[in-house]
Amino acid sequence: MLAGCDGVFGLVHLPDRSDAKTGTDVLDAAPCPSQLFSSGVDFATGQQPYDIALVDFDQDIDNTLDIIVTNELGSSVSVLLGAGDGTFAPHIESPAGSSPRGLAVGDVDRDDKLDIVASSATLNSVSILLGTENGGVGTAVAVLVGTPTADVALATMNSDEAPDLLTALPGAVGLQLNNGTGLLSDVMAYTVGMTPNDIGVGDLDLDGLVDAVTANAGASTISVLIHVGEGFASHNPFDAGASPRAIAVGQFDGDTLPDIAVAAVGSSTVEVLRNAGASTFGSVMSIPVPASPFGLAAADVDGDRDIDLVVSSLDMARLTILENDGMGTFTPLARTLDTAQSPFRLALGDVDRDGRADIVVVQQGADTVRVYRACTP
Repeated sequence: MLAGCDGVFGLVHLPDRSDAKTGTDVLDAAPCPSQLFSSGVDFATGQQPYDIALVDFDQDIDNTLDIIVTNELGSSVSVLLGAGDGTFAPHIESPAGSSPRGLAVGDVDRDDKLDIVASSATLNSVSILLGTENGGVGTAVAVLVGTPTADVALATMNSDEAPDLLTALPGAVGLQLNNGTGLLSDVMAYTVGMTPNDIGVGDLDLDGLVDAVTANAGASTISVLIHVGEGFASHNPFDAGASPRAIAVGQFDGDTLPDIAVAAVGSSTVEVLRNAGASTFGSVMSIPVPASPFGLAAADVDGDRDIDLVVSSLDMARLTILENDGMGTFTPLARTLDTAQSPFRLALGDVDRDGRADIVVVQQGADTVRVYRACTP
């Protein structure tokens, strides 16, 4: 899931230009008037990076975004601290179980430092790395969940405001409640479609509680789980293209209800499901994109205040920007962004503090992330 974003609607927070550190000017956006984004710049990660989060992990005084990735082959996570100008320090790698894929970031132990949670494709546990001073992490702690997991998410499911753990299990979402100090309960499993690969969270029914949605690759559906009490009601399945792999949540069509977008790798489409209220989703729009869309993120990337989509295409090594007309109709821009081999997950956020959303994409085949800075309008 996309981190460093609004926990309810999945929208990227873009800080005001005055947030810059005293005495340091905010850098202008990349000068490239003929396109939306500059040429990408690569930064090294561990082996076979998979998922990504953009957050102010070290919580420095100028609120600059940092990069966190899981490294599947490296069995680790990497932290790249941001300088606030679109550049990043060399990655610091920490062990994180075996074959970590999904990633979530939040203050699990309520000590005012951000922590990292990583799923495992091979172990019956997830890894929690507690944050330390200045963006460091402690030794990974294994938390049993019963089976290997494809993804993880953090969401507050009760009144104690401590982030609880959601895991993508085979055919289910696991929920473990946090006692407020980082100690998690036993797993409560909620049935979803076959092979959930991605978990999104947001207040889908606008009742002030966090709901969940999964992309079910084995069922070609999404499952919507509405928050009830300290858990979820039975899931509502909706068709979502062939083999959906990634989810983005946002207000796409101009009303107040959060909608859902899904990257469907098997049909090479992005499916947009509009929120019809009463926990139902309809009016599916199927948008053809380059082959094997695998990563998806939502933010206003063209500066018109409408929430656009950016999708990575695994087989074509490129990113496609889907421009929103404000009413929930998306048009692929003719100009795409080339990536290195095997672009996986991506995240959107203002890495250079110019008030515009930038793109950071994981390049699994190159052991790097690539940063595309937004251009000067």
